[in-house]
Amino acid sequence: MIEKKIVAKNFSRGAKTYDEYALVQKEMAKKLNKLLKKNNEKLEILEIGCGTGLFTKLILKKYPNAEITLIDISEGMIQESKEKFKNKNNIIYIVGDAENLELLNKYDLIVSNATFQWFNNLEIVLKKFKKNLKKDGELVFSTFANQTYKELRNSFNLLNVVYDYSQKFYSKQQLLNIIKKEFIVNEIDEELMIEKYSDLMKFLVSIKKIGSNSAKKNKKNLTIKKLKKLENIYMKNYSEQNKIIVTNHILYFKCSITN
Repeated sequence: MIEKKIVAKNFSRGAKTYDEYALVQKEMAKKLNKLLKKNNEKLEILEIGCGTGLFTKLILKKYPNAEITLIDISEGMIQESKEKFKNKNNIIYIVGDAENLELLNKYDLIVSNATFQWFNNLEIVLKKFKKNLKKDGELVFSTFANQTYKELRNSFNLLNVVYDYSQKFYSKQQLLNIIKKEFIVNEIDEELMIEKYSDLMKFLVSIKKIGSNSAKKNKKNLTIKKLKKLENIYMKNYSEQNKIIVTNHILYFKCSITN
């Protein structure tokens, strides 16, 4: 179970350093943007999990006349977005958990970059988003999938310690099965984005710097001794040229209610 209060707190802590460390999310935003067609009409757009506005910036260029509603669970992230787009008068900001918010508006487009893995019940969320879309509206999003951080997970297993991470990383087929209950999937793309770090701590720090660390209550931290063992296992099994390998498994979806 993902504790949303912890999620909000973590992301607010990482708001100031997010843009510096969110290299994968930046690339995801660029690729997700390719699924969107430029439109100069006055569309109504909802962005879920806007963060500091990395993807929002691309949306504003693609839909210059749209009215955009930004939602993020973290007040710190929303403040960063407000500062970034302070000269824009076509943006509405909402601090809240999209999973539990009841939105009355209907939108032409709902978008989200690297957020869906933070939902506790994706099926309920998708039902809700479907209700918030206009008849010909689209849902376009990216999310992390089940091979994400597989090296870290396997290293924990080799250490005989439970990998206690809160995000939900579904497989491609699992996601398709869930999405198809509510939407038609018009486009799907998949990729493995590999990062390399000089040591394990740099990787773990990078996660914390974007606020993406575990959001579980009473999470037990590793002792220094076990952390060193974990790093040795990781380096031994998942490294190249003295750098550890980190897999990011990413899925992109473009969905509609009708063909």
